[in-house]
Amino acid sequence: MQETPTSAFRTEFVEVTDRYFDALADCVESVRPGVEYYGRDEAAFCRELARARRLESDCDDLLATIRTTVGQSMGPNFTRVYFQPGGVLELFACADETANHAETFLGELAAMEPTLSAAATADFARMGDLVVEAVGVLSAAVDDLSAAPAHRAVDAVHDARDTIADLESRCDTVGRKLVSEAFATDDTAAALVVRELALWLDRAMDAVEDAAEQAVYLDSTAVATSETAGPD
Repeated sequence: MQETPTSAFRTEFVEVTDRYFDALADCVESVRPGVEYYGRDEAAFCRELARARRLESDCDDLLATIRTTVGQSMGPNFTRVYFQPGGVLELFACADETANHAETFLGELAAMEPTLSAAATADFARMGDLVVEAVGVLSAAVDDLSAAPAHRAVDAVHDARDTIADLESRCDTVGRKLVSEAFATDDTAAALVVRELALWLDRAMDAVEDAAEQAVYLDSTAVATSETAGPD
């Protein structure tokens, strides 16, 4: 059966967004090995930093492709939610900040050269892991948004937002512990560096949460537009 313009766009959109979220997750996944190699294996750390920078650039390139795809190929009948191209692009603009902040975290770690305790290293790695997990949840939510209405899970996007909010809270808890211990055990200057580094990972998680909130907005407005949508 020949593809309709709507199904053809869906195929194109899902392919590029899957590539985008793969690159985003891979970029954030550099945080754990990067911080674990830091201070122990300079060459390996530099490789992770270079990898994060390359993947952050890949995310930028894929975001540009998404913008072109949405701007030029999105038909007026595409799956309820996509009556708002601007809202879709806002979601990806939020998500893209995650890659920027993860790459900046490793870059600032290299530039400031702090001495990290084993506990601080573990906490930074844990924060990175939580961001990676949140990116995976967001990716699944976007897949649901782009699915044909008959294949969409009820409340999946809202459930994803709630899961990401929980992950953000857990990331905040780890970050607060990390910073509190730094000020309790290090001199003020060293503790301030730890706090600044923790903020970059906190911002990375906040960006995922912002994207999830945008997904919920798109999902909720889709309900209002579904009655006027043409056949899928």
